[in-house]
Amino acid sequence: MKRAAAVHHLAWALAGLGTAFGFLDGPYPWLALLSPFVALAAVVVQRRRWNWAIGAAWLILLGLSAASLLLGARPLVPLTAGASALIAWDLAGFQQRAAAAPVHRPNGQLNRLERAHLRRLLPVVLLAWLLGLAASGIRIQIGFYAVLLLGAIAAFGLNQLLRYLRRETS
Repeated sequence: MKRAAAVHHLAWALAGLGTAFGFLDGPYPWLALLSPFVALAAVVVQRRRWNWAIGAAWLILLGLSAASLLLGARPLVPLTAGASALIAWDLAGFQQRAAAAPVHRPNGQLNRLERAHLRRLLPVVLLAWLLGLAASGIRIQIGFYAVLLLGAIAAFGLNQLLRYLRRETS
């Protein structure tokens, strides 16, 4: 579990700092102060096992990353921050499930589960990062309701993917 915890804390740090660097290039550099605070708060609330707060921190960091993109940041930094936030959020859930696992499991079995989870998580995050990078270079104009519909479809698809991955992991 030490490997997942180290990757988890590193991912929150990258998410917070990456989003902050995205805002430093834009017209509102004072917004750079908000994201490291949210990432630090996410680490603190995970220790208290407040699941709703971890999800809220993930959504806030993703929203801040998207806002920095809209305000003119270079796409690489906010996309990396968003991918790091996804890793941190997923590993927070994994650590909670592993902590709730029966105590009689041998340590080697937990290490194998941890490695398998990280191996499954890496392609998902890389695909999300690459798709985000490709999408940031495409300029199209669509209406508000079409964007709302696409966002709902994307959220539903991500939800289904994460449910599938959690079922496969457990």
